[in-house]
Amino acid sequence: MIFLRTNKIFMKKFIYSFIAIAIMAAGLTSCNTNSPKASAQKFLDALYHNEYTAAKEVASDDTKKSLEMLEQLSPMIPDSVKKAAKKLKVEIKNVKEQGDSATVTYIVNDGATKGAEQTLKMANMMVKDKSGKEQKKWVAQWSKMDQMGGGANGAAGGEQTMGVDSSATTAADSTAAPAAK
Repeated sequence: MIFLRTNKIFMKKFIYSFIAIAIMAAGLTSCNTNSPKASAQKFLDALYHNEYTAAKEVASDDTKKSLEMLEQLSPMIPDSVKKAAKKLKVEIKNVKEQGDSATVTYIVNDGATKGAEQTLKMANMMVKDKSGKEQKKWVAQWSKMDQMGGGANGAAGGEQTMGVDSSATTAADSTAAPAAK
């Protein structure tokens, strides 16, 4: 009789422990921040909101150089443009993953209008984290030329890549993060 009571308690503890472990495992795998979509979202949100330090966290080395250039020029951006940029929303439409590279298609909304579809190239490569350890991570591959519709990620057939509404920019703020159309 005592054996049965002890056995029931053991089984209850075992079942509850198993359920807790299963829930934790499901939670950890569903929160994968090292995916092309999650990294692209972080990069694009930071880029369009002129938060270059955050954008550099998920950027390739070449992209970091472009971001540093933009960061140096950001004091010249009028406050009204910076304020408007904070209202932009990036919506990821599609992610095409092919091995260690991915193409992310997205739209930028300013609340009133939707911009044209744009693309961002991503790469899964070895990068050093803050502690100096190397790990494989999805990073954005973007350059200033992409913003203008040229470069390796350039537009094709009317598709816009990181576009800027040229009618809304002046010479003083042409280096700003892209504005939505």
